Amino acid sequence: MRILFDPAISFWLLVAVGMAIVVPLSWSSSRRALRWWATSQWLVAGVTLVWYAGWCWLLRDGMGPDAVESHGRQAFTRFMGDFSFATLVVAFEVTVGLVCYRLRRRRLVRATV
Repeated sequence: MRILFDPAISFWLLVAVGMAIVVPLSWSSSRRALRWWATSQWLVAGVTLVWYAGWCWLLRDGMGPDAVESHGRQAFTRFMGDFSFATLVVAFEVTVGLVCYRLRRRRLVRATV
């Protein structure tokens, strides 16, 4: 249970789940299944970003006696400094899923025509 509350482990676990969805997304045999897997990947990506955003915001000022409280633009800058990496990783995950979705959808459409 402790693993779920470690930001790094939970983030990479959610990314792994999102990337694992690409496999059935690439091999779906119907349009309905294809849409279901694509929607699942988008939901996992959204949960990943929301989960990590909460941790980035909470930990933006650091912890311990040397933590300095930030407000306004400085707080947002510190938040985005950590969150931009997660955004890039999830954007890559979604891009791979979208490419697989488009290729598989094209094959399914050609097979039905």
